[in-house]
Amino acid sequence: MTQKITTPTASSQRLLSEAALADELGVHPDTLAMWRRDDVRPRPRHLQIGRAIRYRREDVDAFLAACAQAADHEQPSPVIETA
Repeated sequence: MTQKITTPTASSQRLLSEAALADELGVHPDTLAMWRRDDVRPRPRHLQIGRAIRYRREDVDAFLAACAQAADHEQPSPVIETA
C-alpha cells in the first residue's frame, strides 16, 4: 500500500510582504508595525525573516475572519434623538 504525501501548493504558502498586506487591507505599512508593537488584537500573525516581516495567506484570512466575527458581535450604538 502506498501512501500519498501531499504538500501545500505554492499559492497556499505564499508569503505577503508588509507593503502588499497593507495595500490589501487599505492601511499604511506603519499601521501594521504599530499593531505588532502595541500588541493590538486581533492582528494578523507575522513571521520575521531577518529584518523582513512576512505574512502567511492563511494567517491573514484568519485575521479577517476574526475581525468579521468581532464586528458581528458589536452592539449597535444607541440612537439619541434630539427635539
